[in-house]
Amino acid sequence: MNYCGDDQSKLERARQQIYDAYGSDPNVTGVGIGFRRRAGVTTGEPAVVVLVAKKRREALVSRRRLLPRTVEVDSTTYQVDVIQAGPFSSGAQTALAPARAAAGQEITERMRPPRQGASVSNPVDGVTAGTLGLFVVDNTDDTVCVLTCNHVIARMGRGKVGEAIIQPGAYDGGTSRDKIATLKRWAPMPAAGTKVDGAIAQLTDQDAYTLEVAQDLMPPVSADHPVVGMVAAGDSFGACLLTRMDLTLDALDVRLPIGQASASTSAAALPCAGPGTGIADPQPGMAIEKVGRTTGYTSSTIVAIGVQAPVSTPIGTVMYQDLIYTEFFSSAGDSGSVVFVGGDGKTQVPGGVMLECVVLGSLSDYYRLPLREENPLADKVRDEFFLESLTGKLLVELTYVNSQSLVDRLKDRQGRADEVAYANQYYTKYRDFMAGVLDDPDSPEVVTQEHLDDASFIITGLVQTVLTADESKLALTLYRDSLVPTLGMNRREVHAYMNNPAVYGQVHDAVAAAPDIEMNAPFKHMEPEPTE
Repeated sequence: MNYCGDDQSKLERARQQIYDAYGSDPNVTGVGIGFRRRAGVTTGEPAVVVLVAKKRREALVSRRRLLPRTVEVDSTTYQVDVIQAGPFSSGAQTALAPARAAAGQEITERMRPPRQGASVSNPVDGVTAGTLGLFVVDNTDDTVCVLTCNHVIARMGRGKVGEAIIQPGAYDGGTSRDKIATLKRWAPMPAAGTKVDGAIAQLTDQDAYTLEVAQDLMPPVSADHPVVGMVAAGDSFGACLLTRMDLTLDALDVRLPIGQASASTSAAALPCAGPGTGIADPQPGMAIEKVGRTTGYTSSTIVAIGVQAPVSTPIGTVMYQDLIYTEFFSSAGDSGSVVFVGGDGKTQVPGGVMLECVVLGSLSDYYRLPLREENPLADKVRDEFFLESLTGKLLVELTYVNSQSLVDRLKDRQGRADEVAYANQYYTKYRDFMAGVLDDPDSPEVVTQEHLDDASFIITGLVQTVLTADESKLALTLYRDSLVPTLGMNRREVHAYMNNPAVYGQVHDAVAAAPDIEMNAPFKHMEPEPTE
């Protein structure tokens, strides 16, 4: 699927407009260009593609952070398509980066001669493993080299020429006896921006290689099976960012071998690609395939090109540019996999991974509580309790709209020792109690004076440490006017109480009077229903 006329150049300018205006929003994880999708089906409408960590309906997004539906360049209007993906990180497979379920089997075995798609690592980097991308020929001396990511074998530019590269990688049992190459050259990784995450290592035995792919899972590189990019970063859902292969080869001053090679083929005799031969220009909608250490063979489609995205790396956040975005394609340890044009576009890694609530994450860090593990319970409280009543829906929407304010306020902070102790005390006291009441709609448990006293104590603590003056006033008002009246109510009675328009109106008006709390247009005052 290609763009018409000057659409691509205009879209690139439109992308930059969106990135300049919204790129600093922590929820925005990348911006590129592609075609709009409706109900998962790609249309022919050119669009700026915005990647966000959490996609929500408009009513749940602060007006200050709400992305526009369209963007205009030179009197041409383009759609803005929002896709949930990211945040992105780059890193090899480690014990701290568990992989997603594979589409196929992991490729962890020792291979001699080594093959594309095999496990490799630089043991100086610790117990890690990435993917051997491809064999290339160094234009400076015609030696055969391994191509993979900088962060797989060159330690994000901190490596030293001559460091051993082993196959399999250390994570997969490789040792110094498994050396196949020595680190030779890499593309720099400045934090301000890079288009390339690549490195080469010269084969120790220049006759010991093959262009065949690990486990013969796909054909080798050829003019009919061109390369398009290399896996550089991903998120926890299988979404993937690729660097362009043409830029990578240029940056490293290497060329592609084209044709069959065996362990007896010398570099001088190896057929090599001419300019552009065996290299494809990425386009949205293009079917792509790869073989990687962790997820084996996968095939997906290109969703967006020209992507700008911040990527978390071992040396900090690096701004990657001119990337390719695809979905359900890779996992930790697949970094370095070379991506080809081909496949059915549907042989993907499983999706549907749980999303972490940013508020729970911030509170978990501040109070040193295991709240990140409570996402399923939090979702259940939201869906099976709060969203079943008028007032509950209001509270949920207010939480979403104002969530980033709380996250920003707690960033890089930790509670005092007494705060942490009290938080852990009440978490231990009420976690299982709340879960039990939630599991039983007919629970006989009722709101007691002890519960209200504990709530008052917690609010007082928040007033002293976390809440602003206006938020403190609101919390005390809601406690007095809306929470205290629930004394003696069971779950069903509390639900009926929260579904009363009068209670909704009371809470709405109290929130509306607090300048620090943002309310979106859908929130409205509701008059009490007339009584007979």
